[in-house]
Amino acid sequence: MTEGVIKKIEETSRKVETVGTRVGEIGERVKENGITIRETGKALEAFKGPGAVTYAETAKAQTSKAHLSSGQPSHALIVSSNIEMDTSENVIDKVRVALDARKSGIQIDKIRKIRDGKVVISCGNKPELEKMKGRLKTSSDLKTEPAASRDPRVIIRNVGYSGRLLRPASPTLPYAIAQPGVGGA
Repeated sequence: MTEGVIKKIEETSRKVETVGTRVGEIGERVKENGITIRETGKALEAFKGPGAVTYAETAKAQTSKAHLSSGQPSHALIVSSNIEMDTSENVIDKVRVALDARKSGIQIDKIRKIRDGKVVISCGNKPELEKMKGRLKTSSDLKTEPAASRDPRVIIRNVGYSGRLLRPASPTLPYAIAQPGVGGA
């Protein structure tokens, strides 16, 4: 019985030694790869040259305000159909026929679908808007209304991150990020 235990101990010690040598080999490979990665990084830095900027630096530097209002007046119309069953696609087709931008020369910046089968059509300036409104009034199937510019519901600016998440008041609300010195955080 003791011989069986001694054999198992010897087998286990051999396995441990084998695993130890493998771990050592893997450690050496990791060190070699780490050196290779560092050398590659240095080569990239040298290749990048003076004055070159990385993508991360560019993204960090830009403060995109494209999603905020540009401050320019909106020249837009809301167009809908007199027929309740018409979808936004049908309204767009009717608008294309009524405006015929190639013949009339009206320049449309953007067409956007909104709910209830309505479409918002934007153009560059007020005269273009008036021309567009006149052409659309000649169509008996379409009705127009001026598009009122709406303020965004929420604009969050300069929000920092302190690394702590606050529990939401309700399970349906998202987690909030705690800011130092705000709300007892």
